[in-house]
Amino acid sequence: MSKVVDLERVRMQRLADELMPFIAEAFAGQGIYKVGVADVENVDRWRRAAKACARKLGVTARTSLSTDGASVWIVDTSPATLPERVRAARSIDYLLR
Repeated sequence: MSKVVDLERVRMQRLADELMPFIAEAFAGQGIYKVGVADVENVDRWRRAAKACARKLGVTARTSLSTDGASVWIVDTSPATLPERVRAARSIDYLLR
């Protein structure tokens, strides 16, 4: 019996492997990774690969295509942790003094 290979899944996984270091670095910083559509072969594949990276990182994320169709991005939408919420509250309190 022969094995069936889903080529689109293989392509998506290879792209996810390429994107992982960039998305991991972006999520460690500002939480968004944006790319021009001109640099992407297939937008739907890019979005699926980016979401696969987020799942591997254990992050809740959302992908989107800009309204003009020029950019595609992934954004970390994970809920803020308690230390982040405390830090944000202190920052606001400091600014309002």
